[in-house]
Amino acid sequence: MDVALGLELVAEEDEEPAHWSQPVGGDVIPLFDNTRRRYLVLGREPLPGYRRVGEVLCFDALPLLRAIILGVDGPQAIGQTESGAVIHCTVGVLHWTTVRFICNRVTCLVILLMALVMGRWTAHPNHPFFGCRTGLHGGLSSAASVGVNCMAKGGKDENGKSIAAKNMGAKAMAKGGKDENGKSITAKNMGAKAMAKGGKDENGKSITAKNMADPVSDVLEKYFGKLVEDAQAKEKLVSHLDTLLKLGAKRPGEGLRVVHEYEDEKAKTLGVEVVPTLTAGSVNAWADQALELLRGVDEGHTYSLLRRVITAALLKLWLEGGQKLPDGSSDKLKEVMLKLYAVHRLGSVQKGVMEFLHVSKSGGTSWCHIAQLNGCVTERYDQSYVCQVKAFDDKVRWLNMTYHMQQVPVYRVPRYVLNRFSRFGNFRRSHAVAACRARHAIVHHHDYNYYSNEYTVHGGHEGPENAHMCPDIFNAVVMRDPRKRLVSHMKFIMWTMSGDRGYNDTQLFNMMYGNRTAAFWQHLGPAVVDNYFIRSLLGEVAFHAPVGGITRDMLALAEQVLAQFDLVMVLEQDVDIRNLILYYGVGWKHTLEEVHDKDAAVREKEFNTTAYIPPDVDALLEAQSLDVELYDFSQTLALLDPVVYALAAGSGEVPLKELAAASDTDDLHCGLLRGLNNSQILPGIGGTVRKHTGLLSGISTLLRGLGVGGGKNPRARGGRARAQSGAGDKAQRRLLGLDGWWSRWQSQEGARSSAQQAWVWEEPESEEAQLRGRRTLAGAMQDDERIAAREDWAGKVEQLLSRAMRSVRQALPGWQ
Repeated sequence: MDVALGLELVAEEDEEPAHWSQPVGGDVIPLFDNTRRRYLVLGREPLPGYRRVGEVLCFDALPLLRAIILGVDGPQAIGQTESGAVIHCTVGVLHWTTVRFICNRVTCLVILLMALVMGRWTAHPNHPFFGCRTGLHGGLSSAASVGVNCMAKGGKDENGKSIAAKNMGAKAMAKGGKDENGKSITAKNMGAKAMAKGGKDENGKSITAKNMADPVSDVLEKYFGKLVEDAQAKEKLVSHLDTLLKLGAKRPGEGLRVVHEYEDEKAKTLGVEVVPTLTAGSVNAWADQALELLRGVDEGHTYSLLRRVITAALLKLWLEGGQKLPDGSSDKLKEVMLKLYAVHRLGSVQKGVMEFLHVSKSGGTSWCHIAQLNGCVTERYDQSYVCQVKAFDDKVRWLNMTYHMQQVPVYRVPRYVLNRFSRFGNFRRSHAVAACRARHAIVHHHDYNYYSNEYTVHGGHEGPENAHMCPDIFNAVVMRDPRKRLVSHMKFIMWTMSGDRGYNDTQLFNMMYGNRTAAFWQHLGPAVVDNYFIRSLLGEVAFHAPVGGITRDMLALAEQVLAQFDLVMVLEQDVDIRNLILYYGVGWKHTLEEVHDKDAAVREKEFNTTAYIPPDVDALLEAQSLDVELYDFSQTLALLDPVVYALAAGSGEVPLKELAAASDTDDLHCGLLRGLNNSQILPGIGGTVRKHTGLLSGISTLLRGLGVGGGKNPRARGGRARAQSGAGDKAQRRLLGLDGWWSRWQSQEGARSSAQQAWVWEEPESEEAQLRGRRTLAGAMQDDERIAAREDWAGKVEQLLSRAMRSVRQALPGWQ
């Protein structure tokens, strides 16, 4: 005789999870989700202290029986609840209560006999009935059912009416349920999809084939559902998707000359040839092909362009299908999304160091602060450097000094303004030191895993089409509404000039900035007031172009560059989405909401710069039209990554298990970015520990291997300094010639790690101290320049060897 189906319950209050093998009562088994205790109970009466979520609509013993016969130990879907949850059991220690749930007496007897024949059952000390060798685990999943046959047996509905077995499956998927808060969930919101079988409800009415849960469609609906309700917004979104898909189909040289992730042939094949072939009728075959190629890509990249292109293709397919994906495609597409996240996570750990493109007045100072709170290591944390590395010469180039001196006598211009702000028209001092190969060597030599670049990307000194990011470094950028950014930038310049570091003379300030027009600002700060984002993304030639020199062709190149950033965030987007990007994108738990540096409202109280904004400022705002188009495009990019991250989160994935329980800054270690200190975490995420053979890093590794000293300590970091390793470290630094550098860049004593406390900035030094610091820094920069020169030489040798090998292969086609 069939047993009565039961109820799904949830605890009224959070509890510590009990061991799964300890049933609450004779007819109750505990099942767990990620946050709260859930239970299944036979009969219709809920337990005291537990709330009814819904009914257990059906169970099926066949998957468990099949697993016993075949020796499969993985999770098996054995039932469906009214809330849409699928009940999974893993073959193992099986309590008698569980058996009573999933089968009638005949089926239970068959299971027992087959288990005895197959030798799967053994006595278990916790259970008087019978157990199994590998242990049983019960759990609830809000994801899709994986083949449970809810037609196995009949039962009764909530009104006590009989439900025939043939209608059970259809009813299980056709009706909605309630979530853990008791709110009703309609079948649509449960993500239900058409099931192969129909049936009738309790009133005898036919139930058409409904849809099983589709987590991919659910996430797309979450992030884009409301957006596409507006016809104009939907049109803009489709335009951005088309643009991105075209960028993904471009080979290196078609637009930008360098697309680093397409140096991997499998990635290029997937982006250029496979992604464009996605149609409603070929989803599963397309997904299989994508998965096979993704499994073979090099683990040194995050494949951010590829990730966004694939997500864009799925989003467009979803839109074209009336905001749903083809039936039966959910599992395959989810597998693709999870593989994309696994590739991103592994590539991030392999890169190990972040270069943050700090577009001025777009939250970059606060970003530097949260890098510190997340335990990142950089050259120094202070208000002037904002996490830059001195040798890279990534300082701002805001003002045109030639024009400035025509307005104010040069002897009245402070040195701070000359050195820091007024460098428009000046390229980097040394492209060899600023090159990607040298950056990679220098940051690893000093054990940094974070730095900021408040200038522009690399390679663009040879033309915008050569612009690129460093492929071995994790690249991040925050976008902001260009019009807000422009006004904020103008105010910040005037606020700085009005204070001690500026003219420190009210009459001189008024002579310089009072009663000025838009034309004045176009002469004073050409880059500041003319599409600053595009200039920042296309390198030095574009950055120093005259006002009006930014073209639509440059916009297309900037879009291609932006799409390749490992992390893209928009300052104005939803806080929850920003935090999802931070945690799953780079493993950072401290967020921008915890800090707000250089507060404009505070500055305005000190000095009213609004009164000095030119009356024809609208002309400047209108001139940002290309930047505004790029910003709109960035908003779409910043919604594509959360699709992948949300699916990963919904599947129980975390960036790193070590981060899940970490809270203190010293335990966070910059999230996924561990520099070369990643050997302990790579195996856990399927990665390979790579050997770095640069000259100085090789010497350092050799010294550590000989026991000269422990690992290198950082010069500056968030939170408390790492413990010193004693005389061995001093000996190692002395052998490497780093004594002077080390003494200059010791961590600030007493730096506080709590996110609730203020950021510790260095106080302004005396002129004598600054002079000593500049001399020490000059020596340190010479050290970095030597590293860069060696890396430049090694790079040229590699190029010569590569050309020689290509010549040999061409001369001997059959040579392997």
